[in-house]
Amino acid sequence: MRLRIAADPHSAKWYVLLQLHHLVTDHVAQEQVVAEVRSLLAGFAQALPAPVAYRGFVGEALWQAQQQDAEGYFRNKLGTIDEPTTPFGLVDVYGDGSEIEEHGQAVEAALALRVRRAARRLGVSCATLFHAAWGLVVGSTSAREDVVFGSVLSGRMQGNEGADRVLGMFINTLPMRLQLG
Repeated sequence: MRLRIAADPHSAKWYVLLQLHHLVTDHVAQEQVVAEVRSLLAGFAQALPAPVAYRGFVGEALWQAQQQDAEGYFRNKLGTIDEPTTPFGLVDVYGDGSEIEEHGQAVEAALALRVRRAARRLGVSCATLFHAAWGLVVGSTSAREDVVFGSVLSGRMQGNEGADRVLGMFINTLPMRLQLG
């Protein structure tokens, strides 16, 4: 976490830049930090709710891991995979990142509505449709019909009480395996 402050030389205003690494927090926690700072600056410190300890969520995750056989589950799902799925044959992905290019495009409102309707009709989430589409892309670019790729998931969606107010890392990347044939 990095906080930088700067005075506006033309007024009595101050500016703050808050930088949070994605491994430390997510957008929910970032919004929480900003909201709490605003409350403090406005003089409403006493109105802030009691903090929720991250260690409670860690303890819950560890307890759940003891109750479930995660290693067996992943061995069952991925045990027959003997080589990585490599789109375009790219295997050296450990560079310094200086050669990476990103491109993005917003989904038009009409297409977003069609995706939501299709998901409802099929009884799945929009994320499921996007995972299937990405699996087709990965399969096509790797010339494979059995593909594995990572999907970032939010641990806040587990329904734990206070998850919307706790600061901490709630993301995890899990392998997705799709057999496209």
